[in-house]
Amino acid sequence: MMLQLAKSFRPRLAVFCADVDGVFDRDPKSHRDAELLPAVDMSALVRFSGRSANDDVTGSMKGKLERMLAISSHCEKCMIVNGNVRGRLESAVRGRKVPSTAVVSR
Repeated sequence: MMLQLAKSFRPRLAVFCADVDGVFDRDPKSHRDAELLPAVDMSALVRFSGRSANDDVTGSMKGKLERMLAISSHCEKCMIVNGNVRGRLESAVRGRKVPSTAVVSR
């Protein structure tokens, strides 16, 4: 549904909330040294190929990223933030810098 909304309205910002700060190089819940990726593009999907559904943070990060990449081509900025941190979504929407991963189609 969000893809159709993005195509129709061309929003300035699309924000997705997760239970972590964004996309990491490996599962931050089981690897304390996991690093937050500041941005991901189509090449990031390679990181998730061949993994089982439980190998990433949300259970299907590859599928979610595929959809976010499609949405990102219809808005100025697309990002993933931690929705469990109080005020994080509001700060992101207001344009403040927050721990996050930008999803870029280019």
